[in-house]
Amino acid sequence: MLEGLDIVSPEINQFCAAIDESRPNILSNAVVFFSQRGAEAYRGHRDSDDVLVMHLAGQKTWRLHERQAPRRVDLGELTPEKMGPLRGEVTLNPGDALFLRGGTPHQVETKSPYSMHISFDIADRNVYPETALQLLLDQYNRASASSYTPSDGS
Repeated sequence: MLEGLDIVSPEINQFCAAIDESRPNILSNAVVFFSQRGAEAYRGHRDSDDVLVMHLAGQKTWRLHERQAPRRVDLGELTPEKMGPLRGEVTLNPGDALFLRGGTPHQVETKSPYSMHISFDIADRNVYPETALQLLLDQYNRASASSYTPSDGS
């Protein structure tokens, strides 16, 4: 895994800047993954952000499961039960691209002796009406809770 490529490579930095300019409050970064057959960096998992994958070398199969509600918990390795129903499988070759929505459980398998891809994590920090409403409701629930009253004699 090679992080920070978007900082040291002007071309990749320019590509990330184009992604960032696509909408307000979008932040992206680039990570390169090199793997050998049978030694992938991650087992089944889901990412909290959207991911654009550009396959660079070798061949890799992606098993894509039914998208789950985006959340920031259970982002590590998922058991087969937590992966959910399998929705498809796609094998990427050099030059192929894949876009994964945040919350899509996936598992990869390197089919060739090695493979390499670059992932662009696309963090959407826009506040949508549903999110704003939930934040307001949470704030109201905290503000309307009974105050703490200390016990006597302590």
